[in-house]
Amino acid sequence: MDLLDYNSSKSLILVIAPGGYGKSISISQWLDHKKKKYGWISSDRENDGLGAFVTYLIASIQEAFPNIQLQTEDLLSSIDQPPYDLILNTLVNDLDKIEDDFTLVLDDYHLIEQELVHRLVADLIKYSLENIQVVISGRTHPPFELGKLHIESKVAVIGVSDLQFSLTELKTLLKNLKVPKLLQEDYRILLTYTEGWIVSIRVIAEQLSLKLGVANVIKRLENDPGPLFDIFLEEALNKQPRIVQKYLLLTGLLNRFSVQLLDHVIDLDITRKEGAARKINFFRYLKKHNLFLIALDNSGEWYRYHHMFQEFLTTLAPKMLDEATIHTFYKNASEWLSNRDWVEEALELAIRLPDKTLAVAIFNSHKDAILNKEQFNRLNQLVRMFPEHVLVNTPSLLLARALLFEIQKDYVQLEHYLDRANSLLQKEEDIAFKEDQLSGEYYALKACSAYLAGRNHKAGEYSDAALKLLPGNQSYIRDFGTVYKAMSLKSAQSTQESILFLDGILKGSSRDRTLRKIRIDSCKAVIYSMDWNLDALRQTALSYYEPSTEKNLMISWVMSTYFLGLSHYHSNQLEKACGILSPLVQSNYFGRPFWNLFAWHLYLCSLVGLGKKEEYITHLKQLDDLASKFNNEHISQFVRCIKADIAILGGDLVSAEEFISDLDVSWFPIAFFSYFPQLTRIKFLLHSPNPELLEQAGAALDHLMNRAKEMNNKTLSIQLLTLKAIYFEKTNSFKNAREHLEKSIALNGNSFNIRTYLDLGKLLIKSVGRLPEDPNASDLYKEVLHLFKNKKYINTSFTRNRSMVQVLSAPVVLTEREKEILIFVTNGMQNAQIALHLFITEDTVKKHLYHTYKKLGVRNRIGAILKAKELNLF
Repeated sequence: MDLLDYNSSKSLILVIAPGGYGKSISISQWLDHKKKKYGWISSDRENDGLGAFVTYLIASIQEAFPNIQLQTEDLLSSIDQPPYDLILNTLVNDLDKIEDDFTLVLDDYHLIEQELVHRLVADLIKYSLENIQVVISGRTHPPFELGKLHIESKVAVIGVSDLQFSLTELKTLLKNLKVPKLLQEDYRILLTYTEGWIVSIRVIAEQLSLKLGVANVIKRLENDPGPLFDIFLEEALNKQPRIVQKYLLLTGLLNRFSVQLLDHVIDLDITRKEGAARKINFFRYLKKHNLFLIALDNSGEWYRYHHMFQEFLTTLAPKMLDEATIHTFYKNASEWLSNRDWVEEALELAIRLPDKTLAVAIFNSHKDAILNKEQFNRLNQLVRMFPEHVLVNTPSLLLARALLFEIQKDYVQLEHYLDRANSLLQKEEDIAFKEDQLSGEYYALKACSAYLAGRNHKAGEYSDAALKLLPGNQSYIRDFGTVYKAMSLKSAQSTQESILFLDGILKGSSRDRTLRKIRIDSCKAVIYSMDWNLDALRQTALSYYEPSTEKNLMISWVMSTYFLGLSHYHSNQLEKACGILSPLVQSNYFGRPFWNLFAWHLYLCSLVGLGKKEEYITHLKQLDDLASKFNNEHISQFVRCIKADIAILGGDLVSAEEFISDLDVSWFPIAFFSYFPQLTRIKFLLHSPNPELLEQAGAALDHLMNRAKEMNNKTLSIQLLTLKAIYFEKTNSFKNAREHLEKSIALNGNSFNIRTYLDLGKLLIKSVGRLPEDPNASDLYKEVLHLFKNKKYINTSFTRNRSMVQVLSAPVVLTEREKEILIFVTNGMQNAQIALHLFITEDTVKKHLYHTYKKLGVRNRIGAILKAKELNLF
């Protein structure tokens, strides 16, 4: 406490030591003694994520300052996290509202592994105000740079040597714990054995109270740690009344609990010695008798047991309590948690029941709200909590799983789960209506499946059925059905009919109008992207970009960002496209992975078009790393196809062949997307002089052109006509080549879609050369002639020195100085310390690290350390 008090003026205090050195209790006693306002976050594996971490942080601030309105709370209303910069800026603004002195304690910080959490904490320390102090307690130093704070003397470090008990402190503690006086040599033996570790001292002190002797206690603990459980049993559990034992065992089954939860599930009557019963508060009883409670917040609302004590209780509960008692407790606790939207914790308890009816009911009651917030990752986590035998026999879970497979573009599994749900719902293919919500969900998903299979008329029927059955408050799935009704209208009739239908749906909306408008605009953007109507696409994407950000609808934000980037890219505004797409690429958010991969493809194309070779290489490596994390074959294939497409764009046919060989993308639907992996293979084949390969390309083009007509997909038709022109040029059918290119350009109408042509580079130059000059032609026509005449298409020397495959597979070669500095970084040294050690300036250290990061394809110190270990660089 003295050291904490001495350093109370520091911006940051680090309390770093192994477990059990009394870090938390020392900080807690100091705060209580000084009567400081504080927020306390106890880190664990469950809140090792940016969203969860910030949620706990905001809660701790609100407990200390209940009258302060915090905007970050609104920002984090869902599990899916918004962009990092938005979180940071909002949080800094909220902290600026605190006028009093405030101490933020981050306890057990070593349990945090997420890089974004480390980044946030480092930035908060960097931007912290004079009245806000941060205390970090953990077993290891936080993995971010503190050199500037050290130089400015704004950081203090309290370590093991400061927290270890001295011989005098050991004697005092044992005396306070009523341990009989020991021989001087025994005190020394204990100090040597425990190394001043307070937890082990207390455990030994408890056994010493039994007069076992120091040597015997140490021997017992070395041979069998089981006595710890015996201590819990004898000194904690067995000393409590029977009714308290019962509820200790029950509450030990919870990972955490609140005072209100305990009040709801526990009705505690304790009989006095004279026979009269009195009702007491179980939580107060726990605190009074010091039964290993650990507070999880500053207000004294949420608690957990010490993990060793909880393990003891969890092991003993099934042996001492009957199943009916445990099941009733699970039921009551899960219902209470569910009613307060603690869905994951409620479901975890309900699934422990032999009858999963309550678990399914909890899932069903929260599913719509989760979908309306576009929390697909969260939905997936909830579905995966159910045993497989429950999932395959529960229609609502099957339909949720089917939706998740649609997101992953796994249409085989989508159909499989729909068929299983259909058999349970006793549906017939001729659509016999049944008035219930599950049937509506089935039809909405079936509309998607039918549309992607090219059965446009059937998709319209299924959509009509879904819209008839689904209630208006079931926004997301209902809007899902609306989307595929609009797409079927686009295919069967026209874009205008589709847009009119969507406008009518929005006009008739009375509830959740903003949310519905976001989804309607998102569907309109898809439709405009199918027509290469770049102006309408840009305006529509802009119309729902801000609202989706404000409502923290991450999927809508991803799609609006992608469509904005798409509209600028194809207008040849590459810098704007990069600027728009960069936050999305850097966010690493993959709620709907394929939309993110579309954005990555577009971003990489922009970098190639701009000639930004180093950035391009770095992001290619990052894309590979991202793909490996998914463990999904379709995503892996799609990423390979993206790399092949980028290689072709840069003129690197050697790499393209390696990426595209044996690649099967037949699973990818020819629907409403603007990038199709099937076209990448065709582009590769068109580079070949082999007549057989050219004929394969021609056959594939004919097949896809029929599909484009069925879908009324003008975007795909434009690309196919252009590729068909190249095919005819390659097969010496020059008149057809010119006619198809003219049709392609004309089909754009007033849309200035120049990149479709520039990206084909030298493949297209001969066909463009056959186009006649026409003063009355469209601006696009004239610009195509002008740019190709002046050779302003992609420069195929972009990858002249090394192929993409060589770049991605080349070993990382660091200079001796770079290796030396990276070793220091791995050992936890900051830039200023490294500079002093090597007799160089801090700027020089930064320059070496910059080059090291680029070579490793990482962005920061943590990434560099992990990559260096992965590659065994030293």
